[in-house]
Amino acid sequence: MLDRTKIALYLSVPAAIAAFLLLTMHGATVDDIRTGVRATATVGFAYFIAVYFARPLRDLIGVRTLLRVRRTLGLCVALAMSVHFLFLVWFFSVSEEKVFDDQLRFYTGGLGIVVLYVMAATSNNASVRALGPRWKQLHGFGIHYLWFFFAASYAIGLQKLGGAVGVRGYGMAAALLMLAAGLALRGYLLVRKQLAAESVTARKGAQR
Repeated sequence: MLDRTKIALYLSVPAAIAAFLLLTMHGATVDDIRTGVRATATVGFAYFIAVYFARPLRDLIGVRTLLRVRRTLGLCVALAMSVHFLFLVWFFSVSEEKVFDDQLRFYTGGLGIVVLYVMAATSNNASVRALGPRWKQLHGFGIHYLWFFFAASYAIGLQKLGGAVGVRGYGMAAALLMLAAGLALRGYLLVRKQLAAESVTARKGAQR
């Protein structure tokens, strides 16, 4: 059976390599590289959404498919965003735009890469045993920081488009809606879990 790392490579890297080859064969203009930046970000976001919805789908309607491969999907996010980062480096090395022009995106993105790699490095049973309860806290913080990173990126991008929304704008709006829906669903399930725990505690107290 293939290990998770190989599965992640098979899932996420070929598309990125194909995009890279197409761009280089085409001459890789600045617009081409910008397209690569956007495409790899979209791939990373798609994998992230799958990870973010994995547990809520299990808890709400009993769908366990995504939860079973959540660690693999998490590695896919890390790999896709690594290629995205390389495209960004390439873009800023050939374009007139400066990396520090948008400081919010620069710092949130930089921290996002660090968080992503820490989560990927600890997505194994050995780390779960070594970190104990802190593992859950680490990954809980990490997944919601990445939520913030994607939300901020798409919100800023949508704002920069102004009135000329077009297909890209609709895509960003759809991404923000998915992020909002995921957060609302997780919040609902958390409140439901807390209310259920309080109900059990109250029943036990009444039986004494």
